[in-house]
Amino acid sequence: MKSIDTRFKLWVHLSMRKSSPLPLIIIIAMFLVIPVAFWFFTFSEGNDDVQGVRTGSLGVVVKVESKEGSWDMSKFLCKDRAGCLESLNSGKALEKTSGGGLEDQVVTVRYSSDWSQYEFLKIYIEPGWGSIQREFKASLTNEVQGSLIETVTFGGVEYNVVLIPTSVLESGLFEVATFSDN
Repeated sequence: MKSIDTRFKLWVHLSMRKSSPLPLIIIIAMFLVIPVAFWFFTFSEGNDDVQGVRTGSLGVVVKVESKEGSWDMSKFLCKDRAGCLESLNSGKALEKTSGGGLEDQVVTVRYSSDWSQYEFLKIYIEPGWGSIQREFKASLTNEVQGSLIETVTFGGVEYNVVLIPTSVLESGLFEVATFSDN
């Protein structure tokens, strides 16, 4: 009996198989293409020039210097100065931001187009829950004309309140004030 050459056996075996190597090639190609595509779409720089959309940030930046613990920053919109000073929580409440654990923190308050109905943005800071009672003093930068620091008494405690005119905020991002418990 005569034996068949080994290379010939492989060729006969592969040619007699009913399946195609195409699925295996597709699977290998996918494992090569997907990571490259992910990297490309994740790290490629897109064009920020979308018609009808503003790409810059608008609003205010507030710096908080707190060495004594946690704090809560409250933000309100007021129709006028007198409305802001009626009480500590007068006006339309926006949100409360909390922080602490770090000495210096920066909070950005983003401008919204519905703010144009209001004259002032009111911001104040109080000690956070479970934190020692202390007073936060406010100081202004010169970036926003018309900003004021007022004092409002609530529950026997005086709070520094910063009033920022909303009309200015629709034109950029401004560093407005620093609150410090030092």
